[in-house]
Order: sequence, then C-alpha cells, then structure tokens
Amino acid sequence: MNIHVNDVNYGAFMETYRQLHHHVSWSQMFQIRYQLLHIQKNGLFNAHKNLLKKLNLICASYGDILPLAPCAPTTHPPSMYVEPLMYTGARPPETRLEQLAQELYNIMQEHTPNGEPMLN
Repeated sequence: MNIHVNDVNYGAFMETYRQLHHHVSWSQMFQIRYQLLHIQKNGLFNAHKNLLKKLNLICASYGDILPLAPCAPTTHPPSMYVEPLMYTGARPPETRLEQLAQELYNIMQEHTPNGEPMLN
C-alpha cells in the first residue's frame, strides 16, 4: 500500500521547522557566549577587588610615613572591597609624601563604591 498524502501545509510546516532550528542554534550560541562573558566579567571583578585590597593593605602598612589612616565607617553602606581610609595630611599637600598619599587616597576613592576623591 503506497499511500501518499499531499498536505498543503507541509511546505509551511517545513519552513517553520527550519526557522525554529535556526533560532534555537543561534540561541545556544548566544547562551554560550553569555556564559563566557559572565565568567570573564567575574574574573575581572575579582581582580579589581583584589587590587584594591592590596592597595589598601599597602596604604595601611605605610601609615607611619604616609598621612593615611583607617577611619570609622560612614553612613554609606560598607564597601564590599576595602576598609575606609582617611587622608590626614595638609590640604593642599605640602610634601612629596603627602602628595603620594593624596594620589593613593584618590585612587582608592575613585575605584571604590561610594568613594569620593579629595579635591585640592
């Protein structure tokens, strides 16, 4: 028994199926790309966080020669990166060490959430 059904919707069905397959393939490619970018973003975020922590430790360890000191937490939500620092030198900075401390302080503040750089 050779039965052949000539369905008028078969062409439209195959075209829709082809388009669906195409869009599913693109969707899978975009999902893979998104996952890779998400992993890369997390790596960069962690590197940034670690760099700020290391810079904060350096500033704290040289507190005896740099006019930088840990300060009490502010009313802002605590930073998820580092402990807050405070510039304790002259304004505007007079010595080269005070200038260095101000630059380090500004870097910490500019790249920390809720941080505000000190202006001369």
